[in-house]
Amino acid sequence: MRAALRWTAGMVVVALVAWFAAHAAPGREVEPPESAREEAHPAKGEVRYDETWTPITQVFEAYREARAKMGELVEQGRPVRGALTGLNRKINKLRGEALAKKRPLRADLSKARAKKRKAARVLDIRPPREPRYRPAPTEPKQSRYPNEGEYDDAVRRYRREAKRVREYNEGLKQKYERNLEAYNKMRAEAKKAVQESETTIADCEKQVEAVQQELSETQRPLLEERKRLNAEITTLTNQARALITRADALADAMRSAPEDVRFRLGIIEWEGKFYTLEELEALHAETQAEIDRTREQLKEQAKLAGRDFPEDWRHPQQDRMDALKALIERAKAARGAAVSSP
Repeated sequence: MRAALRWTAGMVVVALVAWFAAHAAPGREVEPPESAREEAHPAKGEVRYDETWTPITQVFEAYREARAKMGELVEQGRPVRGALTGLNRKINKLRGEALAKKRPLRADLSKARAKKRKAARVLDIRPPREPRYRPAPTEPKQSRYPNEGEYDDAVRRYRREAKRVREYNEGLKQKYERNLEAYNKMRAEAKKAVQESETTIADCEKQVEAVQQELSETQRPLLEERKRLNAEITTLTNQARALITRADALADAMRSAPEDVRFRLGIIEWEGKFYTLEELEALHAETQAEIDRTREQLKEQAKLAGRDFPEDWRHPQQDRMDALKALIERAKAARGAAVSSP
């Protein structure tokens, strides 16, 4: 009984819905749910872009326009990059020539500085110390000796000792004078070396500075031109990035539509980019022709060399072209089905 009541209640609800639909106010239709309306747009060839439902064909044209402008920027930047490369080559050549001029000067500068340091160390050496002479012996006094014999012996001893001390002290003096003379000579040579080194250092530094000044003056206009070219490349790069961002957003919008919808409109994605069917057919024909020419050339070369050409040889691009051909066939089939459908 309860099942029968539930069935009857359900039929009443259905009947009421049908009655209200049939007796709705004139000119007013019952709108489908929001999700149904959202799903209807891609089927009609529309995608959501920039918060607006836009025909896919319009999005595709905007995408092609962005990519075309990117190509123009590439062409526009090509001579700029070429000029920059040539300019950098000139600048590097000038710097290399300046470096070659500086190299022997810096070598002389390094030698002169080393010579000066060595001479300065000599000047720091202390002079030889004066010798410590032995004191002369005291001459004996006759009053201290009781007899003449002892006094004579003392005098003889004194004279021998005095002579020995005198000769010893004379040896010390001569040695000191020789050392002092050598020291003074070494010091004089060191002072001369310092003066010569300072002259060489000043001259080398002046020449290095002159070479650097010449380089600065010569490369100044080149550096200014390079700065201008770099600024131009930066501008082109920023423009290209903006176009890439726009193209990526347009591509994402097109990807939101089912592939068969895009196929019916002649829009095909290949290797991350979107093309017309005609463009991909031309690409396939051109690449496949090049593959076939390469195969025939290799086959002919093998024949002339007396070798068998492997029949299973495949060009590195053949798998790619096979995939492209399959994609083209799918797109053409979807397009043909759309034309033949009522």
